Amino acid sequence: MAESPQTPRTPDTPRGQPRTPRLVKAVLFVSVALNLVIVGLIAGLWIDKGPPRRDGGPAGIAFLQALAPEDRRRLVLEFGQTRERGRGVVTPEATRALEVLRRTPFDSAAFAAALEAETARNAARRAAGQAALVARVAAMSEAERRAYADRLEVRLAGQKRR
Repeated sequence: MAESPQTPRTPDTPRGQPRTPRLVKAVLFVSVALNLVIVGLIAGLWIDKGPPRRDGGPAGIAFLQALAPEDRRRLVLEFGQTRERGRGVVTPEATRALEVLRRTPFDSAAFAAALEAETARNAARRAAGQAALVARVAAMSEAERRAYADRLEVRLAGQKRR
């Protein structure tokens, strides 16, 4: 069997298999190198700043996280007694919104009212949480308050970085 003129046989290529052109090898090498650079950049960011946050991190949570652990536990327990138990509890306002969504014909005013009621409920819960936090900070000594401010400053600076 004669070899074709387009695929010259060399000692390192088996009979009948074409050689990989140098250009293809170069492109593959550059592609692998770029992939490694991208992976290195992502790993570097991860190591420098930590993993990305899942919740988006509202600034308000930093005020709670900056409390001393015992203060945070006490505040969460006190606040938890004033609200419904468990995550995933469907509020009456959300149930109303679901009912309106499934109704034919759709009543946009009723849906807007259900959303407004849910917003008002969330605002009331936030106000109650803020009042509990203000009461706890007001009860702190000057040294405790300054330490709290220092921890809060660190938390807020960390949120800006991410």
